[in-house]
Amino acid sequence: MKYFKVLLLFLFVLFISACNELKVTDSSTVKDLCTEYDLDIEDDPNDIIELENDAIASITECSSPEFNVFFYELNSENDAKNAYSTEKDALHKNKHSNVYKESESSIKNHSRYILSTNNDYYYLVRVDNTLLFLSGKEYLRDDIKKFGETLGYE
Repeated sequence: MKYFKVLLLFLFVLFISACNELKVTDSSTVKDLCTEYDLDIEDDPNDIIELENDAIASITECSSPEFNVFFYELNSENDAKNAYSTEKDALHKNKHSNVYKESESSIKNHSRYILSTNNDYYYLVRVDNTLLFLSGKEYLRDDIKKFGETLGYE
């Protein structure tokens, strides 16, 4: 009976641990969701995060006048962590006003940073070797969050 309880406890801990990991998506899934949101998919995406070119495997960019999506597939998890840190620091330093709200979390294989200012909303999530950066007008906050959550980048 004692071994059964230990096994049950071990399985419970394993289950809880697995629940905290997010799964990586890919650029085709991001493009499909961009199409659902009626966003234009850019043929020649911009690299908004200053990274060394050899760190980036691919970039997907979609946009409308008030909502932007950048999805990076990087060559390593370390490259993604550096990109996340670089972009988070840039957002933190360049807040548009004195009135803002920000939050950050980091669990297992992912990190998330959200910044909300008077007029703008930013949603940055790293999962393994990928990075999702969403930005838009504050009134689109729910749509931006839903976009990220639909991809599993919460």
